[in-house]
Amino acid sequence: MVPDQTYNRPQSLQECAARLIDFGYLPVPIPAGCKGPTISGWDKLEITQEQVPDYWDQPGMLIGCLHRNVACFDIDVYDPELSRIILAEGFRRFPLALERVGEPPKSSIIMRIEEPSFRIRQTEKHGKPAPDGSQITAQVDVRSDSRQMVVYGKHPTTGKPYTWPRGELWATPRETLPLLTAQEAQSFRDWCNDTIRQWAGVQSPQVVSLSSFRGNAIATNEKPSEAAFLKALQHIPPSMGHDAGWLECLMGIHDFYDGSAQGLATAQSWSSADPRYSAHEVETKWRSFEVGKGQTYRTVMHYAKINGANLAAIAAMDKPQIKTERNTSGAYYSTGNYDDPFDGTTQSEPEPEPEAAERTSSRLEWFDDIKPVLTDSYTVKGVLGAGAMSVVYGPSNSGKTFFALDLAFHIAAGVEWRGFRVKQTCVLYLAAEGGSGVANRVAALKLATGATGLPFALRRAGMDLLHAEADLQTVYDLSREVMDAQPGLPLLIVIDTLSRVMAGGDENSPGDMTALIRNIDMIRESTGAHIMLVHHTGKDAAKGARGHSSLRAATDTEIEVQNEDGQRAAIVTKQRDYQGGEIFAFGLKGVSLGIDQDGEEVTSCVVEPADVDEFKASKKAAKGRGKNQQIIMETFDQMHAEGLSKGNPGGVGMPEAGQFWAVDANELRRIAQGKMTGDNAAKLFRTAWDALTAPDGLFVQGNNQAWRIDRRKK
Repeated sequence: MVPDQTYNRPQSLQECAARLIDFGYLPVPIPAGCKGPTISGWDKLEITQEQVPDYWDQPGMLIGCLHRNVACFDIDVYDPELSRIILAEGFRRFPLALERVGEPPKSSIIMRIEEPSFRIRQTEKHGKPAPDGSQITAQVDVRSDSRQMVVYGKHPTTGKPYTWPRGELWATPRETLPLLTAQEAQSFRDWCNDTIRQWAGVQSPQVVSLSSFRGNAIATNEKPSEAAFLKALQHIPPSMGHDAGWLECLMGIHDFYDGSAQGLATAQSWSSADPRYSAHEVETKWRSFEVGKGQTYRTVMHYAKINGANLAAIAAMDKPQIKTERNTSGAYYSTGNYDDPFDGTTQSEPEPEPEAAERTSSRLEWFDDIKPVLTDSYTVKGVLGAGAMSVVYGPSNSGKTFFALDLAFHIAAGVEWRGFRVKQTCVLYLAAEGGSGVANRVAALKLATGATGLPFALRRAGMDLLHAEADLQTVYDLSREVMDAQPGLPLLIVIDTLSRVMAGGDENSPGDMTALIRNIDMIRESTGAHIMLVHHTGKDAAKGARGHSSLRAATDTEIEVQNEDGQRAAIVTKQRDYQGGEIFAFGLKGVSLGIDQDGEEVTSCVVEPADVDEFKASKKAAKGRGKNQQIIMETFDQMHAEGLSKGNPGGVGMPEAGQFWAVDANELRRIAQGKMTGDNAAKLFRTAWDALTAPDGLFVQGNNQAWRIDRRKK
């Protein structure tokens, strides 16, 4: 680490903030007497050096530092000896970390993070009597996700400046701080938790018999695990009596999570099922509660039992049952507070360890000794890596699900895709939006290709992969079932769509998105699967996939699906380990599936390769079309996707009947006109429609039907 004396001491807070920016930190302004920022949107600030005078413009202001790229272990311990023990262990594990002190004996250990912000739950909070008869408490908080720490200024309680005993932050470029991983953070947190419990005289292990709950009383002081608590909460309808039930349970959630942001997210998610739900009301109530006062988490268990929860069965969730083993794909999965997803007798003896050359070395590798890695563990060589994460995204009706299904089909079949080698892989397609549409698309693939016996399984049902309780066990069970059907093959899991597995979460929230990514990573680590997320673009398609940037940061392969005047293509916009930039043009070919109960034809589509140059030409031409023309084209595609199209009519001067897909012209006008903004939408539509139906235009109208000449039915 660079010594402090290498840099001149800043002469003001403004100069200090500018130095921190130069060193790669993300400072935020904090008013005097506060411990956190008060301006709106502070958690998204990226202040430049030129903007520093605008933010630190008052005497006595403090400098905070966002945890987007630095983390700290906040050692909120009032016992000097215990604080010393925890600090010593922390610096033994992270010898080059910095220390910040605001109110001794409390302290903080500071490191950098590079992976998307991870969230590690704080330790339990325990206390015991001090020699003077007062109560002293101890807790350690791992702060690495969407919050901030005060780094310079006067502490609001002591009135003294924060100090840095192991070196100043303003003298330490961020890149020289030791790197903290989620695994290291979890390990140290667990050690701190055990140490605090031992200090407080709390018995281990943390297994509680939930069957001992009787009303608001409990026969033990032990809390259930978070998984067990959330399982119990699922049984309670938030629409019960507003004060007698909902409010009491809200206080119980607040007590379980000690009023943390994670607890508020849980309270919002649970309350959202109530028709009277108001996010503002939930947050207002939450902020009015005080930790240690009012109803406790036991109230939640009480209401869960009243509503039919089997507390004894829920208590079994806290029993450790996981072993570290290998699954049939050779991937390792580790222990946890849930049942082993692959616990069975499918293998009579463990597989041999992989060769040392195949594993990432934990030793230092010196420059002269480093050899090239000539093997590639892939799903689709040059496109999708084995065990990686990819995102296929695009606007509605762009064909992204068709594209993902086509890719998954080739992977399940183990046949070459677009000239790229494919390693045959089991496919678990999780269609979280449900419905018959995706089933029809798979059926169309079967009819068009004649393929049978593929290791491809579809599940059509909603799913929660956001919250701590999440449907992870369901995914593990389904994965095991698929892999058991084809022993020895790796796994691809397609999740369609991301928004439908966020279970009421906010895609733009860094906390919610990183929580989802953390659960996705747990699935990847436990199953060895490549996980492909099907996702939407935002309002501005040029800005890429919808939601917080942590999704793109965590993605290994990103593929954008575009639709330009019916010419579609999937473009590889990001690759972590491969070249990227490929364009896979494709079209949609109609497939007849049969006749429905009303005697009408049921159809779907399959992907067929198309000419890349035609897509590029169409993309270039589309730039010359006005906004209202685009609205009409998109409306046609929407109506077609919703099954409102049929073959075009025939007649004098018109093409052969049934050659193109056509929609009702009046309905097309009504829907498209309703999307246009301006003083005279009817006139705007007519102007755009005249351009589209010109002799060299894209549309033809006849017999009250409208069809696009690039949407062939035959």
